[in-house]
Amino acid sequence: MRSLASHLESPALGDPDLIPDHAVDGCAGGSCGVIAHMHLEVTDDGIIRDCIARVRGRAVAFAAASALCEAIRGRSVIEAARIGIRSGLHSDFTTMDAESLERALVVEDAMHHALGLWVRQAARDGRACDLGVRRLVGMSGGVDSAVSLHDSIAAAQGAVAGITLRMWIDPRAPDPDAACCSPDSVRRARRTCHEAGMPHLSVDVRTSFAQAVVTPFVQDYAQGKTPNPCVTCNGGFRLHELVAIADAIGAEHIVTGHYVQAITDGDRVLVGRGVDSRKDQSYMLARLAPNLTRRFIFPLGNRVKPDVRARAADLGLAQAEVADSQEVCFLGGGDYREFLGRSKALGAAGSIVHESSQQIVGTHDGIARFTPGQRRGLGSHLDQRRLSKLGVNQPMFVTEVDAATGTVTVGGKSRLARTIVHIDDVDVWVDPAPDQALVQLRYSTRIPPSVATVRWHGDRSATLMFSEPVHAPAPGQTACMYDERGAVIAAGTITRSER
Repeated sequence: MRSLASHLESPALGDPDLIPDHAVDGCAGGSCGVIAHMHLEVTDDGIIRDCIARVRGRAVAFAAASALCEAIRGRSVIEAARIGIRSGLHSDFTTMDAESLERALVVEDAMHHALGLWVRQAARDGRACDLGVRRLVGMSGGVDSAVSLHDSIAAAQGAVAGITLRMWIDPRAPDPDAACCSPDSVRRARRTCHEAGMPHLSVDVRTSFAQAVVTPFVQDYAQGKTPNPCVTCNGGFRLHELVAIADAIGAEHIVTGHYVQAITDGDRVLVGRGVDSRKDQSYMLARLAPNLTRRFIFPLGNRVKPDVRARAADLGLAQAEVADSQEVCFLGGGDYREFLGRSKALGAAGSIVHESSQQIVGTHDGIARFTPGQRRGLGSHLDQRRLSKLGVNQPMFVTEVDAATGTVTVGGKSRLARTIVHIDDVDVWVDPAPDQALVQLRYSTRIPPSVATVRWHGDRSATLMFSEPVHAPAPGQTACMYDERGAVIAAGTITRSER
């Protein structure tokens, strides 16, 4: 193996005018001052014919670029995805100080960005080639996916690759690392794969994610709805992207760390509740169609979280102590109302009306600040003197949000009870459609599903009639229907509710 000094003179650091016409271009930069471009010419069957690097920064970055180009040239995309600064290169790269390592890792990021770009382009173009991967493991950088990777390596005899989808994160997020696919999470997932001897793909889907998940999130709040972007992401965007990429590289199955089970139902495979009731994520995957569910393996569905962390500790994984990502992870720990305000998406301003008296008891600057059942943060918008004159001495809750007039209605807790819920955009996963189901109206492991009779209005609309009142169903949320086995049999979007 050549020394670091010899890599500085490598012809791989070529003139950008020599970039092949059909090359993919990966780019990365860091606060360390390094900016790296990696240009790969890849054949239709996934072989890297050439690699050209263009780097701005310190000598170690040039050396890393040269070494990486030399290492991946002539290899398949998947073979190249096994290679990183700390794996598969000269031993000098493993003994660098932290500052030098960071500069080298920026170059590694650029190379893996280019590999991921080729894979995604192949998926979008409908191209497919067999790269020897049988299981593609979705990696978030957390403990659940890390344990799922190691379980998959044993089950698939090593024909495994990890993949991390890099999602859009609010640029003003107070804690970007709280997002499940932050740049640090991508690196952590890559290192987990490399230390296990497995390839890792990092695929940039930020633009598509923003269009498919963030934009509807903003629009729904501005229209007085309460969306759940985790359902849109997990049950739709994220898993569909994984299926497309699996097809492009010839992988038969996709593995994720969701706490759900696959339940066989005749010729269908349905998403089912996970054994760990505190972590069950079947609600999030309620929109995953049975023909796709059969492609997925959920190794954590029959396990509980403490056992998963214990398994990670036994494997010596750093993720054993990594905290779980937060809900609405693309906000990076930020408040969604502040984000909506910056996005000019607070919706109509208007009055706050007391439900029983129909008297105005406050004002607000946007309906997106409110959701049915809300109490926290409501008090600052209420005129306590008006409430006192009305003889109201009990806590107030939001009972309804009217986007057309900008009116927010409030009342006592008892006014939140509903027995009739209307849903639209319904996906039904069983035949015949159910006339009774256990229904969950929010993603909360503290609230068990309630029994409802289902009255259908055409193929995609229904009315849910509950035998016992349910608490504050919110338009925009998902109504997830289960059978007695805990299998998801249908899912729709709440439009309105009645007492």
